[in-house]
Amino acid sequence: MSGLGEHVVYDVSTPVTIPAMESALVQIAKVSIHGEPVLVYDPKENEVNALRCVHVHNTTDMVLAPGAISVLQGGRFVGQTDFTPMIPGDDTLVPYGEDSTVSIMRSKPEFKQRDGIISVTSLRSSSGASAERTVGCRITHKRTITTVYTVVNNSGSRPVPKFYIDHSASSAHNGYRITTTEGCVKAVTGFARFELSLAPSEEKNLEVKEEATYDVIVSSPS
Repeated sequence: MSGLGEHVVYDVSTPVTIPAMESALVQIAKVSIHGEPVLVYDPKENEVNALRCVHVHNTTDMVLAPGAISVLQGGRFVGQTDFTPMIPGDDTLVPYGEDSTVSIMRSKPEFKQRDGIISVTSLRSSSGASAERTVGCRITHKRTITTVYTVVNNSGSRPVPKFYIDHSASSAHNGYRITTTEGCVKAVTGFARFELSLAPSEEKNLEVKEEATYDVIVSSPS
C-alpha cells in the first residue's frame, strides 16, 4: 500500500484455493465502522451544489485498503467512487452524488474587507563617501478577507443535521491564515471545515475571516 510507509498484511481466516488461470473474489474481513450522512459544500469542487457524502471513521484496528467502492442506501445503489486508504482512527468523506435541496451563495462584500497599514520603515543607502540617505520605505500591510456563506434549506420538511463548509484560504501574499474559530470542526494550514445544522426552511449565514501580513516597497530616484 504505497504512501503508508509500511507493509500491510491481511490474514484470510478461511483459506481459499484459486486454480491456475482463474480469478476469485476473496473476503478478507467484514467489519462495522461508524459513518453518518452529511452534506458538504466545497466551492473548489462545485460552485453551485453541495455533495452528499458519508463521513466515515475507521473505528477498527486495521488499515482499510484503497479501491473503487459502491455506496448503497436502503438497499439501492446510489453511487460509486474512489476510496483512499484509512489507517485506524482516520476519517474521510465518501461522496455519492449532488444535493440540490440546499442552496448556497458565496460572496465577499466590499464593506467587510480590510487593508490597513501597521508600520512604515525607511530604507537607507550610502554610495561611496556620501552620507547615508533615504531611498525609499517599506510599508507593512495587514489585510483581512471576509467571505460570507448564505445557506438556505429549501425543504419544508427535511432537516439537515450536519452541513459542512470546506473553506480554503487565499494563497496571495504568501498565504492567508484563517482566523474564524466558531463552528470550526477541522483546521490545517490554509484550510478549515465549518459545521452547521439547518431546520426545515431555515437560512443561516457564516462569515469566515482570513488574514495576511505583507510588505510593499516604495522607492524612486528622488
